[in-house]
Amino acid sequence: MPTYLYESIPTTPADEVVYYEVTHEADEPALTHHPETGEAWRRVTHEGEPVIVEEGGGCSCGEEGCC
Repeated sequence: MPTYLYESIPTTPADEVVYYEVTHEADEPALTHHPETGEAWRRVTHEGEPVIVEEGGGCSCGEEGCC
């Protein structure tokens, strides 16, 4: 199963974005909320495609984009 990169959706300008790695089936819809806290989040995309974290943590996000 692929591991997707998700990020929190800040509700105020002071909120920091938090990144999560979530493993689920490719045919499952993207998650919209943290499964335990209910915090709103979205799957990170790059050029319209979901970001899949390489085994061993080969993905990161910065000013230039993800991965």
